[in-house]
Amino acid sequence: MKALGFGLVLGVVLVSACGSASPVDDCDHVAQVSCQRFFKCDATAAAQLYVTEDHCETQLQQTFNCASLVCPANTTYHNDKVNACTAAINAQSCADTSNPPACQGFSTSTVCY
Repeated sequence: MKALGFGLVLGVVLVSACGSASPVDDCDHVAQVSCQRFFKCDATAAAQLYVTEDHCETQLQQTFNCASLVCPANTTYHNDKVNACTAAINAQSCADTSNPPACQGFSTSTVCY
């Protein structure tokens, strides 16, 4: 059940950002990493909520609004905050999933400048 709590909080935390070459790619990657963690840590609860890992990724990508993440004109994407968030998710033990990593508050306005 801890994976469920982590997923719900993560969905709120990562409203609009997400580790690779663009905000969209990185957002998709965070959805992927998150779903892998959910299914690894509590497959039963994750399956009840998302059915499959692929469906989980699709749902999180929609929740995070990944497809629409674009840096404004005359800005450059800086993915260091996103990479730190992804690393924190990957490093987190299953026992800690009820306390998501402190990677809150990034959005295209804070990673595009």
